[in-house]
Amino acid sequence: MIHKQNISQQQIILLAAGGTHDVKLVRDRYIDYEKKVFVQKGKTMEVAAELESKPFGDLKVSSEPPGATVYLDGKKVGQTPLSLADVFIGKRKLELRLANYESASQIITV
Repeated sequence: MIHKQNISQQQIILLAAGGTHDVKLVRDRYIDYEKKVFVQKGKTMEVAAELESKPFGDLKVSSEPPGATVYLDGKKVGQTPLSLADVFIGKRKLELRLANYESASQIITV
């Protein structure tokens, strides 16, 4: 993303006015890359970046009784019993909901 415009090429050539510019590279399953660059008027500047993949883990969720709807970070992801692969590692909000039962919610670390 350059000047809040999406660019979907691996290599780009951009004509920009001299001065400071924010460069942000975003790709699914990778950590965002952000850098402030200064371009001299009339000069060419190269910005090279190697994106790091986000770390993933697996998550298994069960409930008694089974059949609870599972929400991860507010997004519905399935029903118990549930196994999820490729879940971003870190602190996440897990919530279980089942009709006629009280909802259960907690912060977990994947």
